[in-house]
Amino acid sequence: SSPQVERSVVPSSQLFPTIPRLPFDGNALEARCFPNPVGEELTLKVGSPTDTQLQATVFNATGQLFYAEKINVPGGWSDFTISFKNLASGVYFLKLSGENYSRIFEIIKH
Repeated sequence: SSPQVERSVVPSSQLFPTIPRLPFDGNALEARCFPNPVGEELTLKVGSPTDTQLQATVFNATGQLFYAEKINVPGGWSDFTISFKNLASGVYFLKLSGENYSRIFEIIKH
């Protein structure tokens, strides 16, 4: 059985600990997000060679902050969800930052 990992974004009721995590064969952290445009929920897929922590923030073009969360990322591929349900339609930015990693994704909310 796989070890239990504390998740700070996805509720434990939505985790499936019996499904093994896909191995990560890269040597640097990778992140993808979908769907884009987003409706109510954005999925963030993160691949990491080791356990790490990321800061995720969502803000608009004027810098107004809508979401901020520290995400504990285990080694391998993991999925996290970020709710866009209560945000108005428009353009948002998802910034992920951690040790040796920083990336900003442009997200369209429809």
